[in-house]
Parts: sequence; C-alpha cells; structure tokens
Amino acid sequence: MIIDVNDLPPPPAGRAGFPWTEGSPPLPPTMPNGAAWLKVSIVTPSFRQAQYLEETIRSVLLQGYPNLEYIIIDGGSTDGSVEIIRKYEKWLAYWVSEKDKGHANALNKAWGKCTGEIWGWLNSDDVYMPGALATVIPHFAQAPDVKLVYGSAMFTNQNGEPIQIYQGKPLAPGLERLKLWKGWPLPQPSAFFARELVARYGGLDETLYYSFDAEWFLRVAQREKFICLDAVLATYRFHTQSKTGVSYANKELFEIDNRKIMARYAPLYSPKSWGLYWAYAAEQLGPVVRSRYWRLHALVRRIYGGTRRRVREYGGKLRGMSN
Repeated sequence: MIIDVNDLPPPPAGRAGFPWTEGSPPLPPTMPNGAAWLKVSIVTPSFRQAQYLEETIRSVLLQGYPNLEYIIIDGGSTDGSVEIIRKYEKWLAYWVSEKDKGHANALNKAWGKCTGEIWGWLNSDDVYMPGALATVIPHFAQAPDVKLVYGSAMFTNQNGEPIQIYQGKPLAPGLERLKLWKGWPLPQPSAFFARELVARYGGLDETLYYSFDAEWFLRVAQREKFICLDAVLATYRFHTQSKTGVSYANKELFEIDNRKIMARYAPLYSPKSWGLYWAYAAEQLGPVVRSRYWRLHALVRRIYGGTRRRVREYGGKLRGMSN
C-alpha cells in the first residue's frame, strides 16, 4: 500500500516540503519490467534523537513505494522519541523501545525481524531523498547478480541545510580499500542490499563502535557485486550528538576500530599486507614529520636571521670605529 502525505499526522508548524507537506511521486503497480515491486525492509535504529526522528520516519514512509516494511528499534529513549514513534505506529511493521547494547546490536535485532527481499537502514538523524527507493530497487531486478546498490549522500547541518555532497565511489581494488584513513567511499545511508547477505556473511560486528558499517561492507565486498549509482539518495546530518559530527574529536577512537579492521583483513604476518602498513605508518608519521620540519625550519630562520642581523650591526660599528 502506498502511503500518501495526507494519510500521515499533520507536520509540526512551520515545516514544509518533503517529507512534511510533500511526498515522493507514487510508483506504478509494477516495476518497469512488469514484475511486482520487491519487498523492501528499512530499519531505523534510534536513541535520544527526538529532534530529528520524525523527519526520518516520514522520509521513509513517503517514498511512494507500494511494498514497504518499516521497523524502528529505539534504545530506551526518554526524550520524547517514543511518543513520536507511537504517532506513526500504524504504518510500522514492528517497533520497540528498550535498552540495548549499542548501535550495531540494535541493527542486528532489527534484522532478525525483517522479511523483505531488499534491506537498508537509515539512522534517526538522516533522511531519504524523494524517490530514493524508486531509483535503487529496479537495479536489483535488472541484474540478479548485484547484491548491493548505493549512491551518494548530502551532508547537511543540524537544521538539514545542505553543506556538500558525500560522493559515493566504487570501492578500490584489493587492499587499497582498507586505506580507511583516506575516507570511506560508500555512504551508509545510501546503501541497499539483498537479504541473503546477512544469512551468508553474518550480522554487524558489535565489538566495533564507529566503523561496524564499513567492516560489514568490506566483509561482503570480498565476494559480492556492488553497484555505485550517480545519484544522491539520502542526507547525512552533522550535529554535536552524532558520531560523524564529532568524528574529529573522536579521531583516536575511529583509529582503534580501523586498526582492528586492517588487522582482520590484512594480517601483518602476510607479506602482501606490508605495503598497506607502510602506507598507514607514513600517514600517521607524516603530520609529525612535517610539524617538526617546519619547527626546525623556523628555528633555522630565527638563528640565521639573527646572525645576519648581528653581523650587520657589528659590521656597522666596526666601520664607525674605523672612521
């Protein structure tokens, strides 16, 4: 059943446009090839995100998609999130609000409830673009060997205003894709995947706090075919409470996760991995070396400049004496 904007509760005062007063164009009864639309399961993990949660929920429900299953897993929020979820529970396949063991654990719990053929997850501070599902899902039907489809995302500020594009790119080959310090080219909110991947490769690694999504995608990408679309499919919101929004402050914690991933997929005992570790060491030492070089450079300039100044002054005095 396609959900229309008029079916949902009225938006808060002052909110307009998608997904408040506008929805995505409704899709026809069948896909372009005449087949029925694949069932899509979308999961939203949430914890104390009441400020953004309603926009996330509406962006999923208003995709104009006729075969949608939506699940929300809340970590026991007390900030008004539960009240927002209840407003929309008649359109949800399942929801719960209870204490969990973190972000990855919430998603693994949700995946145990999903029954769709294609899955995706949208964090409770992110938003799907209008028509995101209509753009992505036909690719799975057209190429059955494709198991994961993703695109780009739009970085936004706390108020949802665009900052810049988070450009999705094809994963680099081999060990090059493990150079996580260069940035991750697969925007998680834009990713959709076939359900059998979870059965085949397992769920998310709950021992990782920041990079569990990258680790899972890397695990799957070793054997499965991915497609990167030239389309912006979702937003990725920066704010003070988000992991990404405070990533600079938590850089060391990101590094811990990333080193674990490197060790898992490029063990140090393998000579094939040594180039990766040299590159990582160079990346870590580079700022230190550059900093010390410029400090030394400044010191030399001060000494050399001071020496030249003293020579000029002393020389002038000697010339004065000779007169």
